[in-house]
Amino acid sequence: MTADLKPNQRLLLLTLMARGGSARNRDLGGIVSLEAADRKALVSQGLLVQGPRLPGGSFDLELTDGGWAAARKDFSAPAPSRSSSAAKALYAVLARLSTYMEAQELSAAQVFGGISSTSGDARPAARAIEDAYLALVTRPQGWVRLSALRKALPGFDRASVDAALIALLRARRVSIEPVVDQKTLTEDDRAASLLVGAAPAHHFAFLD
Repeated sequence: MTADLKPNQRLLLLTLMARGGSARNRDLGGIVSLEAADRKALVSQGLLVQGPRLPGGSFDLELTDGGWAAARKDFSAPAPSRSSSAAKALYAVLARLSTYMEAQELSAAQVFGGISSTSGDARPAARAIEDAYLALVTRPQGWVRLSALRKALPGFDRASVDAALIALLRARRVSIEPVVDQKTLTEDDRAASLLVGAAPAHHFAFLD
């Protein structure tokens, strides 16, 4: 996918990832030069979502799940042809970072999620997760499938939810584990999984 994109399109996806998945277009202008046609092409390919225009003509740009995947895949891709020395250095760093993330079994959302300048930190998503959990759970500290959680939070992108879940896990407020009986998993359950350690987790429970 990334091989089919222009160098500036690839850099935009990487820049948005570095900002946690979303940013205001005016904040990106000094970093990546992107024509409207190139931006619209990313939207049409399902890699980018453009928000409504705000007063003053600015708008938000947000990576889709496909955009996150394309940006992450670019870590191990060669630098664009005729790259500047700075771009070559960037891709050398990305290649090294990719090796580290694979060794530590870290997802892009765990490394970059929840830190964008427009969406702030992971706390709003964490509060929304707790509210959704209380609405979905059938008994205190009961298990809730991640697939059900994601459907209950349409206003939050996947990266923000994943980052908030990891933050809650590190704070020892939740347990996130694989489902023991894998035969009960649906396609939605598998698609909604979160990599925790070496295995994909499918449900979670608050411990307090």
